[in-house]
Amino acid sequence: MRLRSYIEETDFPYIQRWLQDEKIHFLWCAGMLQYPLQLDSFRELLRKNAAQWEDCPYIVTDDAGKPMGFFCMNINYPENYGFLKFIVLDNERRGHGVGRDMICLICRFAFEMTGVSSVKVNVFDVNKAAVGCYRKAGFSEENMDVNALAFHNETWNRIHMVRYMET
Repeated sequence: MRLRSYIEETDFPYIQRWLQDEKIHFLWCAGMLQYPLQLDSFRELLRKNAAQWEDCPYIVTDDAGKPMGFFCMNINYPENYGFLKFIVLDNERRGHGVGRDMICLICRFAFEMTGVSSVKVNVFDVNKAAVGCYRKAGFSEENMDVNALAFHNETWNRIHMVRYMET
């Protein structure tokens, strides 16, 4: 498993395929992007987040170079933590520990290459698989925003999770 910068021309079609279900799409972007995912709106979101938060988009590949995951990360310099956003894994790789391995690789990158002391992520409580994945990757719950987002007839809580650098 490897990590590299996101390349729109080659990587966007993968991300678009991974988000073919409306609920998964909404869990992924918290309603910030219309379903189905379109290149122009995704490009604009990445541009705005880069300008506002200094987000950097990345692709995780298998050892042969095939994209298998995507995420964005920014650094909060005053508090020295990395913040992960828009994490998605190839549907065919889910349920086999690949997500946990990907999150561990991302954290290793954050700790070793950026020097942060912790990594944070937000996840909706209805996304049980993702919550479990983050826990298996060493994250713990910091707090929760109750009734943070509505999707059709459901109301979701947002869990704030953190993993600290091992000393």
